[in-house]
Amino acid sequence: LYYYDKALAADPENTYALYNKGLVYVLRQDYRKGNSFTRRCLSYHPDYDPAWGLLGYSYDLTNQTDSALNSLEQAYQHDYSQPDFLQLMAEVYVKKDKHRNALEVYQKMVSLDTTRADIFRKMAELDPSNAEKYMQKVRALGN
Repeated sequence: LYYYDKALAADPENTYALYNKGLVYVLRQDYRKGNSFTRRCLSYHPDYDPAWGLLGYSYDLTNQTDSALNSLEQAYQHDYSQPDFLQLMAEVYVKKDKHRNALEVYQKMVSLDTTRADIFRKMAELDPSNAEKYMQKVRALGN
């Protein structure tokens, strides 16, 4: 935090210092401070998708599912496709009973990494009419 404070003293709009300071606070479970720095980052850099992802993660951890979904969708609309982000996005869709959306995100995940048996299993749960097809992929992966 000391070095992020130094960076912010030199440049109060520093994307990485604001984001990383928010991340430190979220990891420390100080969600109020974490969200404050993350939102500040987004006020200067509204297209910085990792910050939208972090804000969604923080909201999800505090059971603010609607806010989590809104934040995550901001990054998703820019085609942000970092695997952990996509996993969280799909899980939040499931929490909101938006199974079709979750399935779409899981399909995107397997298009990026075809070795994720756990994702094929989740797809089988969400799409029972194609469950056997997904489970064949799981078996082909040896899982």
